Amino acid sequence: MISRYVNKYTDIISSHLAPRFIKFPQTQAEIDATKLRFEAQFNVPGLLSIVDGTHVAISAMSREVEHAFVNRKGFHSINVQIACDARMVITNINARYPGSTHDSFIFLASRLYTFLRNLYERDPHDLNIIIGDYGYPLLPFLMTPFEGDNLTMNQTIYNDLVVSTRTLIERTIGLLKTRFRCIMGERQLRYHQTKVSKIVHACATLHNFLILNGFDIFNDIDPLDLAAVVNNNQIGNLNVNANLNLVANRMSGEHRRNQLANELALRMQIN
Repeated sequence: MISRYVNKYTDIISSHLAPRFIKFPQTQAEIDATKLRFEAQFNVPGLLSIVDGTHVAISAMSREVEHAFVNRKGFHSINVQIACDARMVITNINARYPGSTHDSFIFLASRLYTFLRNLYERDPHDLNIIIGDYGYPLLPFLMTPFEGDNLTMNQTIYNDLVVSTRTLIERTIGLLKTRFRCIMGERQLRYHQTKVSKIVHACATLHNFLILNGFDIFNDIDPLDLAAVVNNNQIGNLNVNANLNLVANRMSGEHRRNQLANELALRMQIN
């Protein structure tokens, strides 16, 4: 009986409420407003969102695909990509991939990546970026921390700001899981991964319902071809053209990251 109601209401929320309450900025007015909020709060220009992955525990799957759901911490899960804005509103969610899938793979296969890439290609000089951790590829529209011990002062300032800004997505995920304890780490959803994906999406929708109104078309909620993911679960398995594009984009990303580091350091001196 309970399972039947879970199916019914998660379907209703995913189909009817999610498109209204999970929204990535799309119009120029929405983009500008989002960047202004981030800059006012964190002093980082051009920032549209912060992205991270989080694991939602599930019961073991069938033997044929079970290994795909065992994450690096050793338990069965779905790896959920979440992006938020300066208000801790979830602006994009992708809850379709098994726990062993790398964060970077999920991002590069997402509609969020496609949207940001198109936004960048439309005007490479306009600063529209998101922030991710070391698990994400450096791209002209995805800023990650500098790596290494011998960083310049500007690079250190940049890293400090990136780390402090990234805490917002960690707080957002923490708030989401605190509100909806069925997706907390110690819990385990005993449903098929497709249903778990809908439950997570419904939780994110209700999380946003408590904060705002919205509309979004950039969320990956369609059923996933699991066999294809199991067979292509590494970035190295992307096609040759995709790999060449990643190399070129990383070079552009390094140039943009250096520019941003210099600008942030200059702002610190002025203030």
